[in-house]
Amino acid sequence: MNRQQRRAEARAAARGKGTPGQGRLATDAFSLAVSHHQAGRLAEAEKLYQLILASNPDHADSLNLLGVIAAQTGHSDLAIARIAGAIARNDRVPAYHNNLGEVLRQAGRFAEAAASFRRALALSDDDADAHNNLGAACHALGELETAIHHYRRALELRPLYPEALNNLGAACQESGDLGGAERCYRETLRLGFDDPKTRANLGTVLLAKGDFGEGWRLYDWRDKGPVPMVAPRHPDAPRWTGGDPAGLTLLLHGEQGFGDCLQFARYATVLASRGARIVLEVPRALTRLLSGLAGIDRIIADGETPPPFDAHLPLMSAPGLCGTDLSSIPSDVPYVTADASRTVFWRHRLKPLPGFRVGLVWAGAPRPQDLRVNAIDRRRSMALAELSPLLTVPGVSFVSLQKGEAAGQKRALSDPSVLFDPMDAVADFSDTAAIIANLDLVISVDTAVAHLAGAMAKPVWILSRFDGCWRWLTDRDDSPWYPTARLFRQTVPGDWKPAVARMAADLVRVARGELPAAPLPSARPLATAAGTDSPPPLAPCIDNRRLTPIRALLDAGRPAEAEALCRSTAAGAVPEPRLLHLMGLAVDGQGRAMEAVALFRQALAQDDRAADIHFDLAVVLQREGRPADAERAYRSVLALRPQDPVAWNNLGNALREQARPREATEAFLSAMRQDPDYIEPCFNLGVMAHGDGRTDAAIGVYRATAARGPDFAPALINLGAALNDLDRLDEAETWHRRAIRLDPEDARPHHNLSVTLHRAGRLPGALSAAREAVRLDPAHAAAHLHLSHLLLLTGSWPEGWRDYEWRWKGGVPGLLPRSFARPQWTGGRLSGRTLLLHAEQGLGDTLQFVRFARPLAAAGAIVLVEAPAALVRLLASAPGVTRVIAAGDPLPAFDLHLPMMSVPAVLGTRIDTLPAPEAYLEADPALSELWSGRLGPKLLPRVGLVWAGDPRTHDHRLTLLDGRRSLPLDLLRPLLAHPGIRFISLQKGRPSLQIETLPDALRPVDPMAEVTDFADTAAIVANLDLVITVDTSVAHLAGAMGKPVWILSRFDGCWRWLTDRDDSPWYPTARLFRQTQPGDWETVVQRVADALREWRDTAAVVRRAAGQEDRVR
Repeated sequence: MNRQQRRAEARAAARGKGTPGQGRLATDAFSLAVSHHQAGRLAEAEKLYQLILASNPDHADSLNLLGVIAAQTGHSDLAIARIAGAIARNDRVPAYHNNLGEVLRQAGRFAEAAASFRRALALSDDDADAHNNLGAACHALGELETAIHHYRRALELRPLYPEALNNLGAACQESGDLGGAERCYRETLRLGFDDPKTRANLGTVLLAKGDFGEGWRLYDWRDKGPVPMVAPRHPDAPRWTGGDPAGLTLLLHGEQGFGDCLQFARYATVLASRGARIVLEVPRALTRLLSGLAGIDRIIADGETPPPFDAHLPLMSAPGLCGTDLSSIPSDVPYVTADASRTVFWRHRLKPLPGFRVGLVWAGAPRPQDLRVNAIDRRRSMALAELSPLLTVPGVSFVSLQKGEAAGQKRALSDPSVLFDPMDAVADFSDTAAIIANLDLVISVDTAVAHLAGAMAKPVWILSRFDGCWRWLTDRDDSPWYPTARLFRQTVPGDWKPAVARMAADLVRVARGELPAAPLPSARPLATAAGTDSPPPLAPCIDNRRLTPIRALLDAGRPAEAEALCRSTAAGAVPEPRLLHLMGLAVDGQGRAMEAVALFRQALAQDDRAADIHFDLAVVLQREGRPADAERAYRSVLALRPQDPVAWNNLGNALREQARPREATEAFLSAMRQDPDYIEPCFNLGVMAHGDGRTDAAIGVYRATAARGPDFAPALINLGAALNDLDRLDEAETWHRRAIRLDPEDARPHHNLSVTLHRAGRLPGALSAAREAVRLDPAHAAAHLHLSHLLLLTGSWPEGWRDYEWRWKGGVPGLLPRSFARPQWTGGRLSGRTLLLHAEQGLGDTLQFVRFARPLAAAGAIVLVEAPAALVRLLASAPGVTRVIAAGDPLPAFDLHLPMMSVPAVLGTRIDTLPAPEAYLEADPALSELWSGRLGPKLLPRVGLVWAGDPRTHDHRLTLLDGRRSLPLDLLRPLLAHPGIRFISLQKGRPSLQIETLPDALRPVDPMAEVTDFADTAAIVANLDLVITVDTSVAHLAGAMGKPVWILSRFDGCWRWLTDRDDSPWYPTARLFRQTQPGDWETVVQRVADALREWRDTAAVVRRAAGQEDRVR
């Protein structure tokens, strides 16, 4: 209800309508109340209305106007109750019904509101306000034709009614009648209804029609007026109004939705290119993604204090001030790229999905608190079930990119497995971008994901509502903003079926390779000539001579220039296969692999017999972790060129990556049959054997390869590595040095030499080789990580911890950085902030590094720990830990996060500053008592034993490592034969079965079948006197509990045990027994046996002195 309506209602009430027979006193009081009400003195008016009702409870006008005041002060429920009370007293007053309808409409109860307005009109059909209001309610219900009818009826009754005219403009705009909308908005403004929203809406109409000049100027009214469409930002700071930005620091800030920020972030680069220093302010969920945007000096999250700036500007005001029109939209894509490490992470997660990969989004964010935005969202969103025709397209794997409540619709599918949903692991748009980077196509309703895909140059099909957003223009299925986008528009409001059917038909063809997913980036669809039914003549094909310079640029390693030349060559020409192929090679050369894939597929859609294009497509797919897709492309090459040895070899690699060794072997052999002098397939047979753990066989193949090609470096490098795996260290060193002589600038043999020298105990040489490998290839993650191990091993901790961070960059295969919405802690204030420490790698690592919770808590942090479920009970009592969350469980809110093993790097931990308390973990007393009973009376000293680690058979290199740290239980007979000691097995897994191979007299007690987690193991350890173990998590558990622990360490011991010492700065109660020769456990066991005899005798003396006596078993 607007101000004019309320005044008219008050005047009508003052005349006494609906209140016959009132006394003079009541009439005077009511008139005074109405005067206060009209003057905005609501409190005074409310008191008088209530006084009148106190003397006359049936005074319906007072009750009605009390309802109006309640509505004006934001108490809609009270307003509805009061006005309904007035109607109960007199249901013949149209204004009461009109007022009730307006309050219901404002509360979002549109159907009830429409019913009230209809009751008002049944009493008085000539009420223009009621018609306008009924139109607004029907408009909100999506009943456009009815809404337009009532708006027009309101204007018939009151021709100069700007509110109704403005509403009619909005309805025309929504119904697709942009001409009618423009006329209504302009007439509204002519009548003096100078509402900024009307100007902004007119701006969107003009923008949709392509009239960018006036459109941008009018759209700038969106953040003006007493109740702006968009809340203004930084109102007290100067706003940039155009001119030369050179030398200025501009704060560009996002507005409205994520999609708006993504679409218009391109202008940060535009203004930076004109000399401005750009500070970009966007929602936190976009900061990681947009931090790499070209030209920005700094990015901050909404709510953070910006650095000093000269002027600010909303991002969506930049196009107008930059003079953007249809021909000058900055449409170079991609301008947003995914983080490389996150892309690799998601590549592994999506690797099992076969075929053509398509991301899906079917709903936006409803935002029910904003009725206008909510209404738009209802029109742009759809139910997942409406996409069912897509989900049955063969050869396509679907990935959900849907967030929010709508994501749950997957559960209603007849087969939910048809849609892979990774979104629970997505922290922000950086993760979403990394997923999209691994897809072939994105299909989305008009949401932020559509803009993200377009900004990344990913083919994106956008399902657009009938009254599509102004940015998609009209009457076209492409977008000048995103060259890789296609629009599938509703043809009837609310009906998605035709658009989805068209999309499904095209998706079938795309999946078959018959149709490109997106047009050539610089091309435009051919338009039909005006007044004809047929398209204009095709532009001429490209002369091959025009392609020669492009090939020359590619051969010279200048892909960016080659791409630019491709684009200029494409102008006015048919986008034919040769040019698409060269464009694909150019963008691939710049790291835009999946864009290259799309271009190759477009080329093949026109010429599927182009073997070279099939081959290049296969190479990119294989490199991007898509071996099944690569296999299909290589088979297409071989169907055209069956004698191509390189295609056979590469096919073998694709099959090997899919764990199909028999077929891979046959492919490699086929390559060798086609070209007996071709070395690589022979080498790859060795790689396959090496990867399967058949190291002896691999060595034989590598030797054969090296004999055939003495200068083939990969064979020399891998032969040295394989010999290293079998502890044939002298031979390995020989081959590493041969490879170095062949190519001294190749970092790989230097790294391998470092590993071998480390294994041989020659640490100075190992350090030198590691540093040389890193110098030659500063991005060699494994070399950096091995250097860190050597530095930590030799006590150079600050430098070692820094290089240890390379474990996240590929140094540890399969170890990928976690992604969270909150930042990683890199130092600085912790007081009052919640820090999530998350475990990584092994259980022992977590037990060792959880000690850092205490100093972090002492610095003021609230420390949360995320750890494997097997550790949750035990770590709950760790000093400094507020809460422990099992890995995989929902995380509580936190401010900062940090991988647990990165704490020393941030703190700058040295040996002399290492927090090494006597004990920082303890067993639960009740569990300890329980296990004391289970272990029986303590008649002898108890010693726990662990002789083997987890073999981790999924990775043969880890299996080899475990083979060096573990030993057979049979080798511990010299210990087990000691009288006067009761041995308790703490061994888990298959190695525990070795107990059955011992004579009964030597078998340790084995309680581990009853152990559920490390809280139980800790309770057992608490009841022991000593633990003897190889380098496993139990060593860390015993050390963390302050229990005497003897650790049997392999010759190339772990970096954490340092060198040349038998104690540990990590655990004051630990003692190291090291191998003096690789693989020699017998000597170690004999030293332990001697020490154990001495320990037993000392313990016996102590027990006798305490009045106890051991009983020899």
